[in-house]
Amino acid sequence: MAHYRALTERPQSATPWRLALPDGSVLDAAPDTLPLALADALGAAAPGEWVTVAGWTVARLAPVPAPAPAPAPDPSAAVRAAARRAAFVRWLDHARAARLTLVPGLEHPGDPAQPDNHHRH
Repeated sequence: MAHYRALTERPQSATPWRLALPDGSVLDAAPDTLPLALADALGAAAPGEWVTVAGWTVARLAPVPAPAPAPAPDPSAAVRAAARRAAFVRWLDHARAARLTLVPGLEHPGDPAQPDNHHRH
């Protein structure tokens, strides 16, 4: 139960924090990926303030700037491809209907329009 609580009671933030370590390195980490005690201490500390919890010394510098949103994909190629397929299917149906000649007596046996629609092949 304690393990479940530790995982579910973490501060949920979509924005990662930029963290500074004592050796001068900087890293980005989401608060829910940090140890719970460290995330709580960093959340309560002012930006730039060093926090030491259970042997970890870290300073939260600032939120990581959000990346620029990717441009929406251009749907015109998919729409043109769908229109081409629809036009081809219409052409194929018309061409088949124009070239097809039904031979009397060989119609499909299940066609109710035929006089002998109950026989079997």
